[in-house]
Amino acid sequence: GKFYVLDRGVSRWDTCAAQAVLEAYGGMLVMLAPAMATPRLFNSYTYASSALNLDFARCELTRYNAARPLGSDSSGCATDVSDVKAYANVQGLLAATSKAVADEVITVLEEGLACPPVFT
Repeated sequence: GKFYVLDRGVSRWDTCAAQAVLEAYGGMLVMLAPAMATPRLFNSYTYASSALNLDFARCELTRYNAARPLGSDSSGCATDVSDVKAYANVQGLLAATSKAVADEVITVLEEGLACPPVFT
């Protein structure tokens, strides 16, 4: 295929090799949340060594991205950078074979969000 969209976070270990291959062939792997913003920002995740997540954004906590075990009293929402693991991709991802394909995918996603399904 020409693209892949993942709206939840995964580990950087799961994406760094794929990103290297995509970029070697002219493609991209970028954060989904900034790509859906206005203006569109096709920002890569940061792979610099750090004790804190350098790409933090408010996100839903999961057992895969939470810095500490989730308790039953947890709100499920990360509101501080210390809530998430340092190397969790917490803003989703968009992998595409080119910027033109990425633009097309974001346009379709935006159209879908503007017209949610109606169930009667």
